[in-house]
Amino acid sequence: MLDRVSGSFRYIKPSSVHVMEGKSHGRDETRICSVITNLENIIDKDRWTGLKSIVRIESRSRDHQDRRSP
Repeated sequence: MLDRVSGSFRYIKPSSVHVMEGKSHGRDETRICSVITNLENIIDKDRWTGLKSIVRIESRSRDHQDRRSP
């Protein structure tokens, strides 16, 4: 079921997306929150009584490279 719900983000355009970028602990970090509120094409949506939206949080990080001259 997780695969089907996760796959929904490939076929249904999120109604909203928020991106937060920052630097922490020696890394560049990006977090992306995507929300689907149009549930018409969600398989098995009737199994979740009262379902109003599906939210996906993605987190990406990359180590900083020290570019200062020696």
